[in-house]
Amino acid sequence: MIDLMTSSMDYLAKKFNYIFLYPSDCSYESNPIINSLKTVPYFKKIPTPGGQLQLQMSLGMAMDGYSVVTIFPHITNFLPCLSDLVNTIGKIDDIWENAIKPNIIIRVGYDDKSDMVSRQYKMDAVNFLTKTILDDNESIVNVFDLQGPSLIYEANDRGGIYLFLERLALYTNLNDTKSEASN
Repeated sequence: MIDLMTSSMDYLAKKFNYIFLYPSDCSYESNPIINSLKTVPYFKKIPTPGGQLQLQMSLGMAMDGYSVVTIFPHITNFLPCLSDLVNTIGKIDDIWENAIKPNIIIRVGYDDKSDMVSRQYKMDAVNFLTKTILDDNESIVNVFDLQGPSLIYEANDRGGIYLFLERLALYTNLNDTKSEASN
């Protein structure tokens, strides 16, 4: 899975207007989602302090015409940003009178067996966030449980704002299977 996701990030990096934001305190080795950026050219990546500032930078850059891939290595890093996402995105059409359509891919890692969202709300993180981001019964952000890179390519083709939740177990299980096969 990591090789496929790395290829999808490389594909986007070759496009001239893509920028990649990620928290500066997360190393490539510590998180498989961040690891998918390891071959993206340095000048395309912007390390940030993370959290709300990272999301606000993503929104601002998207409003300025950039296509942004922003990565939150864990859902607990993303949840404090949710109100900013909903409140800002909900106002973009009013502010810009439909003159711009931001193109943002938000990648968020989560572990559905141990995350607060699953434990506290007793539901899948995708369902929780989909219900949270609804505005007048119309989703302002496309929320998907990412199982592979095909939706990344589709998001690039369609444009808009996509929130991809990535189960960290997908990366772990595949790595465990490969290491077992080699033994």
